[in-house]
Amino acid sequence: AGGFESLYRSTIIPSIFSDRFLSENKDRMNDVVASTLARIKHESAIGMIEAAIDFGYSPKEISEIKVGALLMSGDGDLFSPPFTIEQTREAWGKSEYYKFNNCAHFPQRESLEEYVSVVKEYLIRKTLELSGI
Repeated sequence: AGGFESLYRSTIIPSIFSDRFLSENKDRMNDVVASTLARIKHESAIGMIEAAIDFGYSPKEISEIKVGALLMSGDGDLFSPPFTIEQTREAWGKSEYYKFNNCAHFPQRESLEEYVSVVKEYLIRKTLELSGI
């Protein structure tokens, strides 16, 4: 395995999945890699990584966002570390932040029940606030 596959296995997967998820799903990782490689071309992958490195809004730009949002991450997310999400939350006055324990970049895969519960609670609360109930 070389090129993007090697990078994906050695760097990206450990950055976006928690150790717990990886240990519980060892038998699925070859399928995850194969599926990803089947859908993405090497040049596109490199472009995506470069864009992610260059991506970012200033705190001033974030503070100008007028709508609310629920920001979520795992405490073990190396791709979008919690401290960056916390900084975004501080700049974005109408946002809320929920950090999942023992998860990385995909809490919706690693802690599905908790993820659904958090999103449901947020949507119900915001619906009630908007309707004045």
